[in-house]
Amino acid sequence: MSDTKNYFLDIEKFCTRDYIKLRLPFEGQISFIENPELTHSMISDEINKHLHSSTTITTSGYLKNVKLHNDFKSSYSSSHKRNFLKNERFSIYHLMFDYSGVVSD
Repeated sequence: MSDTKNYFLDIEKFCTRDYIKLRLPFEGQISFIENPELTHSMISDEINKHLHSSTTITTSGYLKNVKLHNDFKSSYSSSHKRNFLKNERFSIYHLMFDYSGVVSD
């Protein structure tokens, strides 16, 4: 991940997509951090800035670091409201993998 714009647009899709069938109250996003100068906390801060200024996404809980596994420190959760049907609340679990040592220019 080199910028947060497309990642933010995917969150927007989760909120605005009109599902015909019943959905679980959570979604998941995976990102791969390719730039060694970026950290998962920097990226989550940037995503939260986008969410704070968004007029299309209703956010009730901004990205916060959660421990899903003892050996993985870059997992986050956020809470939002869908923009269709019953405007149900749902959570997104975000996993950010550091691929900067794998990807080279």
